[in-house]
Amino acid sequence: MEQIIKSVKPTLSATSLKNYITNINKLHKSLQLKDTDITNLNGWIFKRDKIMDFINSLKTPNTRKTYISNMITLLKYNQNQNQNDKYLSFSFTFKIDKYNTELQYYIQLAKDNQKNIAYTQKTNNPLEEKVISMTEYNKLISLTETDYPREHLQFSILKEQPIRNELSSLILIKNADYTKLSLKDRMENNYLVLGQKIRIVRGNYKTAKLYGIKDKEITNKKLKSLIRKYIKDNNIIFNSPLFIYKDKPQSQNDISQRLSYVSNKLINVKLSTSSIFKIILNEVRNRNIDNQEKVDIITELGKIRGTDFTTLNNYYVFGKIDKLDNDSE
Repeated sequence: MEQIIKSVKPTLSATSLKNYITNINKLHKSLQLKDTDITNLNGWIFKRDKIMDFINSLKTPNTRKTYISNMITLLKYNQNQNQNDKYLSFSFTFKIDKYNTELQYYIQLAKDNQKNIAYTQKTNNPLEEKVISMTEYNKLISLTETDYPREHLQFSILKEQPIRNELSSLILIKNADYTKLSLKDRMENNYLVLGQKIRIVRGNYKTAKLYGIKDKEITNKKLKSLIRKYIKDNNIIFNSPLFIYKDKPQSQNDISQRLSYVSNKLINVKLSTSSIFKIILNEVRNRNIDNQEKVDIITELGKIRGTDFTTLNNYYVFGKIDKLDNDSE
């Protein structure tokens, strides 16, 4: 399945590729076709009724979007494979027509679903987003200090560097060792680099293909002390994962569940790395400073995360911030 997906989408990151495979496995399993191998696409991708039963059962337009995209990828692969057939026959022509019809169905479905997403984003009440104030977020950080040291550190890091769930995958490394790494190792992993400075260096994150390696120093003195204390208290050795959960390296799914669980338990609000980012951006928006300064700060936060200003302004900030026409991103 990996080769099938990569042949259509060769630039997918390792994380995105893994998500594709997981989703397609779920979709195939839902069809309950025990005798049909998942890579035998002709055996199941044309079972539109059953596939749509699964997609329509999904709760949100964004989730449906993911699976529609998966289907488009598989149909494009199948179409490409069959178009390479050397023998043009009536049967072959009929098949190509069938592939085109099926592919166009999901492409149109994707367009319709995108309209639903846009409508949801336009009409969504900010209160439903459960984006708390920075005061409440600071309270959460304080409440986690004693009983939740791992999440305490993670909530603290996210306040200064609001990255995505790849925070879970940081590897502790000496600065001298990081400088010796190959470009391949730097691109495939994420590191907490410890030296005279402490830096978070990410090569494997959602938009890495677009923005490249992100290298950002931790500047907050209290946070730097907290990081060193966490490493010492938990006996974290160099060249090993910074965060362990249930005796194994914490996964991106693990950190998502844990941040949500802990925040809900302590302040009755489920927070994710995305909602934390919204908290930070909207705190900037509400500051008593001019718009250009807000734009500059949010643009810098976007550079850390790997997201452009326009995307942040459209989907993360409640009440858009006007950007000067002559301002560059």
